[in-house]
Amino acid sequence: MKRSCLRLALPLLLAGSIPAQLSAPRIGVVRYANHTVRVVYGVPSNFVIADQMLDSADAISFSNSGGLVAKDGKIQIFASGQSTALSEYTSADSAPVLNLDGELTTAVAWLPASHVLLHWTGQSFAATNVIPGVITGAVSSLRLSGPDKVELLATQSGGEVLKVSISLQTGNPISSDVLPGVQGPAFLQSNFVVFHDDQGLEIESANGLRHTLPMPAADLAAERMSNDWLHISSASTKQDWALHLSNTALDLSALPGSAR
Repeated sequence: MKRSCLRLALPLLLAGSIPAQLSAPRIGVVRYANHTVRVVYGVPSNFVIADQMLDSADAISFSNSGGLVAKDGKIQIFASGQSTALSEYTSADSAPVLNLDGELTTAVAWLPASHVLLHWTGQSFAATNVIPGVITGAVSSLRLSGPDKVELLATQSGGEVLKVSISLQTGNPISSDVLPGVQGPAFLQSNFVVFHDDQGLEIESANGLRHTLPMPAADLAAERMSNDWLHISSASTKQDWALHLSNTALDLSALPGSAR
């Protein structure tokens, strides 16, 4: 773990660098299937994709306060308006799962190959080793659910989803529960779980109520664009959507495509 002096290719990383010609609201940051990373401006159903911000990233997660970027075995954290990483963590994992959904101290990552939970303390990355076997299946989403606790959603071999809580202090499991009727992969957004089934894109609230949005594609992936926006993509249909989801908003809009 070391402080990074690397700079991004373009100074469009976050809200502090909005080009003068773009006066539309900033929605968030999206990573397309060709791994290029771009900033999105506009309003639902009327988006503008800014110039390329990064030529390549393996995974991203952005909030209104900053971003996590994984590339070439390194995970970097950026503050809003900054193009130089605050810090970076070197890992051999090729498929980390990232989440940053608020202040920078909400930054957390799951490194499946090394069985490590990574979180940002406010000054550095801290790693918590998790005993192999505690988390089964493929983790699709996670979040910091308390000062010392992380919740993960893991898809099991039969498609059911486990919500597993892990202590950041010890790496030991706190709880593990099946989410009834939820099919993986599933994604955490605020107080909601987002997943796909035969009906379409399902939005399930904490009290179990569901709202269904029509969506034929089943091979969905999600990455966080900002606090209240998720980037939903389908490799089979080569389509991208922006899901605006909070306690007061629910909107799904198509995103303009990018060269693939």
